[in-house]
Amino acid sequence: MTGSARELGRLKSLLRVQGVYALHVAALVAPGAATPTLRAHAIDTETIDDWTDEGLKLMIEEGRRQVDRQLADLDRIRTRAQWLFSLSVAATAALGTAFVARQPPFVFGVIWITGLILLTWALGGAAAIIVTRAEFKQITTALLSATDQPVLRSLAAAYSRMTGTGEDTVATRISVFHQAVLFALAGGYLGLISALAS
Repeated sequence: MTGSARELGRLKSLLRVQGVYALHVAALVAPGAATPTLRAHAIDTETIDDWTDEGLKLMIEEGRRQVDRQLADLDRIRTRAQWLFSLSVAATAALGTAFVARQPPFVFGVIWITGLILLTWALGGAAAIIVTRAEFKQITTALLSATDQPVLRSLAAAYSRMTGTGEDTVATRISVFHQAVLFALAGGYLGLISALAS
């Protein structure tokens, strides 16, 4: 792969991440709307038709552990997003109040407002992590009761297929959080620099 093709690939990836971020923020005004995810789990499932019952039980056990870990990861990301949201609200309020009180010169005013816009954009990303719907597939007993026999094989196959969705969701939320932190830092620094320089 040539250098220009590699750079083009990076640019496409960056634009895709920014698009996913924007759609998460937009989902704040559409409660329950599905948000897009980044493909992080690129491993396709294989057939388990010739597995023994012992192997199927092991698959189910590992599937449960993976789903539990995914939900715990999502909870940790949401907790961090709550902290980021609170800090961004405080920074936005402080910089906005200072901007109104100082009325800086045009150049510093533009930089200051850019910082406030970035902080607000970070707020949107943090809020989206906290409240938008996260895509996970789970086993429900009602569906399990209607599963074809043998149940053990069907349940193992379901776990092998469904965990990829959770991996993609967690990876996407981490990416959105990462972007929100970058926007908050950039906005805070721009506002601080403008406040100190004007």
